[in-house]
Amino acid sequence: MHRRSFLLASASLSAAHFFPVSAFAADKAGYEALIKEVIKAAASKSVADIDGLIAKLDKAATIGADFCKEVAAKDAKNKPILDFTAGSIEKMRATSAADFEEQWHEGKAFKAAGHDINLLDQTGMAASATDSIIHPLTARAALVAYKTAPAPGLLKTVVEELEEVLGHLTHL
Repeated sequence: MHRRSFLLASASLSAAHFFPVSAFAADKAGYEALIKEVIKAAASKSVADIDGLIAKLDKAATIGADFCKEVAAKDAKNKPILDFTAGSIEKMRATSAADFEEQWHEGKAFKAAGHDINLLDQTGMAASATDSIIHPLTARAALVAYKTAPAPGLLKTVVEELEEVLGHLTHL
């Protein structure tokens, strides 16, 4: 739970000292809309079209990969971890909800590839870009698990993960 301790209260901090805040404005709006649609559905337990929600999260992760690539182009220090994250979408999609925390939030998959995700500044652009992939795919894993065994806790996980990534958007 190390990386998950990101405080939404820090969302008011600005990453403007690295890049202009508006650098991702066009993509951010679409990303945010997708995330909010899934939050609304999961919070209201309107998951009849669960595959549609999963598709929205896949699209959000693809936009997140674009965020990673854009940040990596300007952040040589964090480029390797950003490239790894953007290139790991399929691995993340194959990770079960039960294993997602350890593999991607706590960093086991990153460490296996020679990266330490815990070294990223949690309010910085690099961490926010990586989390723009990790959180939607964590929510996706919870929805996939929900399809098999509907448990209210899984929908709660979806909402929590996606609310957290909205906080990260303020740093892109």
